[in-house]
Amino acid sequence: IGCYNNPKQTTSSAMIILKNVHEKDVEHDCKDCHKQIYTIIKSVRGIHDIDITQSEDKSTILILIEYNHKIGSLSEIKRNLVSKGYELDLN
Repeated sequence: IGCYNNPKQTTSSAMIILKNVHEKDVEHDCKDCHKQIYTIIKSVRGIHDIDITQSEDKSTILILIEYNHKIGSLSEIKRNLVSKGYELDLN
């Protein structure tokens, strides 16, 4: 039980919200963007896990990331997403 109470010291979690996603996809379902987002994030070193969920109205995507903060950079992930045309919700 003690192992579960001691999280890894090198692991951090982050949440990124992309807004107005449906404007980038004509069909409003973002079939290909999930794969593209996953690829963009996974290209950054130190990523352990990624969970991508789209809102019911298809306009927003919530991304949960578990990464090694000593290797990976959240700001690099955000820059890469913005450079591919995604709009971050900074609130």
